[in-house]
Amino acid sequence: MRWHVEAWRKLYLKCPPSWLRLSVSARGLGSELIKYVEDDGRLDIGTDEPGVAVAYMLGARPREHKRIAEDVAELIADGYLVREDRSLRIRNFVPAQDRTPGAKRTAEWRARQDSTAKQHVNRTEPTAPGTVSASHVVTSPSDTRETSHVTSPSDGAVTASRVESSRVESILVPSSVSPSVAPDPVAPEPAPAAERPTRTSKPREPKRRPEAHPRFAEVVAAYSDAFATARGAKPLFDGSDCAAVKRLLEAMKGDADRAIATIRAAYDDPFKARNATIRTIASDPSKYVGAPTPTLNRGRPVQPIGQRPQKTLEDHYRDNPPTESEVPF
Repeated sequence: MRWHVEAWRKLYLKCPPSWLRLSVSARGLGSELIKYVEDDGRLDIGTDEPGVAVAYMLGARPREHKRIAEDVAELIADGYLVREDRSLRIRNFVPAQDRTPGAKRTAEWRARQDSTAKQHVNRTEPTAPGTVSASHVVTSPSDTRETSHVTSPSDGAVTASRVESSRVESILVPSSVSPSVAPDPVAPEPAPAAERPTRTSKPREPKRRPEAHPRFAEVVAAYSDAFATARGAKPLFDGSDCAAVKRLLEAMKGDADRAIATIRAAYDDPFKARNATIRTIASDPSKYVGAPTPTLNRGRPVQPIGQRPQKTLEDHYRDNPPTESEVPF
């Protein structure tokens, strides 16, 4: 249902005692008929009986015809419905569906305003020879309806006589000039503004990029090869990685050989190579310089094999001679 485009009718909430004395079905039928009547409150029933015509119009079932006929007769007896020649009419339908008093007053006020404006526009009065009409008045926007027109001899100036308003601005018009053709006051031309000197903008110099290290590409290639050897795939290289290579070269004082050696040392260590990237290497190169240190998963140092000599049983007894009670023979 599109409520904003559908037609509607008023249904008042107040129920007077005379309305409440009717049966519930009669009151419901009276409210239902408001939707079916014409704009003048009439319902064409032809030559049929009112109860039969209303039942057929509402699409009632056969078993409901008797009750509808009784309700229609009750509404006619109450005066809610008025029987006419070939129709039924809801009494007071047009006044009840008309606009509210506030809307009526607003419409009447607008009509009065329109008529007053038309009277002011269309009002013209002839002037005698040698006289000038004094109806040429300039008033403020708050001035109201009625302006009195006065004429005076041509030997003097003329002003507007009386306007029913609290604020009026009058313009003196010479007698030799008609107010309708009096020239409008000309405003003085503004003085020309001082010419501003044109600004000449200097062309912007292009930004100079710092020169790259001559062996920058060689360091990148060494990192790519070391990464691929340790991980089995080439690394993803972007701008952040380029900046990391630049920082690594700056940390090595521009020595590309030291940078390459640091990268290879990082990936020669199987424990450090798991998480090593060019960014982590550039952030702390000293952590990757030197021989790899094998560690366990928890980071504990492991004793390198071969650095500790293996002792035999004879060496043990020679360094720790047993006592008499410990000798087995």
